[in-house]
This record gives sequence, C-alpha cells and structure tokens, in this order.
Amino acid sequence: DPEMKDYGPLKELYMQRITEGVATLAASAYRKRITMCLSEFVRNEYKCLIGGKKYELDEKNRMIAFRGYDRYMDPAFADCFATKLEASGEMRGPKSMTNAEIMIPFVRAPDMAKDMIALLEKRGLKRDVDGLRAQRMAELLSKFFFANVLFEYLGGSFIGFNELMQVTLGLDRDDGLVAQHFDERNPAVTKSLKTSIKAAKDKDKHIG
Repeated sequence: DPEMKDYGPLKELYMQRITEGVATLAASAYRKRITMCLSEFVRNEYKCLIGGKKYELDEKNRMIAFRGYDRYMDPAFADCFATKLEASGEMRGPKSMTNAEIMIPFVRAPDMAKDMIALLEKRGLKRDVDGLRAQRMAELLSKFFFANVLFEYLGGSFIGFNELMQVTLGLDRDDGLVAQHFDERNPAVTKSLKTSIKAAKDKDKHIG
C-alpha cells in the first residue's frame, strides 16, 4: 500500500510493534500474569487500518461473524496470524516475558479448540512450557455447554462481556434501535456469567 512505503519491511514492523507493546506491559506487571488476546478486531475495525479496505468485506452482523478461529484458519489471513504467533513466541522466548499468556476468542466448538492448540504448538507456543496457558474467551453460550471438553485444551477463561450479552439477549450492540435492551443486569446475562464462573471453578481453571 502506498501509505506504508516509508515504514520499511512490513513483517518486521508488525513484529516489532507487537513484541515491544506487549513486552512493555508484561515488564510493568512482572511476576503477575497478563493476557494477550489474539487478533480480535471485527471486520469494520480491520477495514479502518491502512490497506484494510482492500481485504475486508462488509458484514451484516460483524460482531458474531468472521472472527477468532475462522479468521485465523482462513488462507487469506494465515500469514498475518503466523506472524502474530511468531511475535508472541519471540516475546516469551528471547525477551523472557513468560508472564504473558494467550487468549483465544471465538472458538465455537471443542474441535476448534483442539485445532488452535495444535497450531500454537506448531508455532512453538506449547501449553505448560514456561508456564504458558492458552485461555479462551467466554463469550459464546456454546462454550458453556462444552466447558468440560474445552478445558481439556484450554487453561482458563476470560469473560467477553459485550459478546456474551449479544448472544444471550439476541442483540446487536451497534444497532441503536435495540440499544435500550442492552443491560448487563438482565437475569439471563447474570445467569450466563454464573454458569461460566462455575464451569471454571469446577475444573480449577482461571476465570477473569
């Protein structure tokens, strides 16, 4: 892209920005764990980046569409995701920021979790090596139904509150016509939260 011509080699720039940014946070909280969410923009957010309009399509409900596992495994995004994992490995390896953990959003089913763990290991990010925990985002009701199986692959959960509210209440947070129903105090939402917390505690897994 012409807008990037003065930035030098783009892969190196991407690696540098990720490793420096996350390593700075990890160093500031050393001895405490921090969590790095793998590429989690939705399509309209990617589209706003330099060159994004060339690659990102419009979606009807982008909040629950081409995200997480499906994006990571798509051939069009594979090189970018591989670079993100390479940067994560460099941060935990040469930069010794082993307190930085990984969170994987939008893993819709157990077989997807299994595939993701295999991909992480292929890129040198193996579970339990130097204390690495690969955690899931708890934002989909399907994850509550398969919680016991998912925890065979993933070391904990972080609640994705906005997404959880959307799928629990059947709302699009970007739609102002239904915004008045977007209420975290809704009993269905609080029950979803309790279910997620209980599933993690029953397996002695981290929940945040």
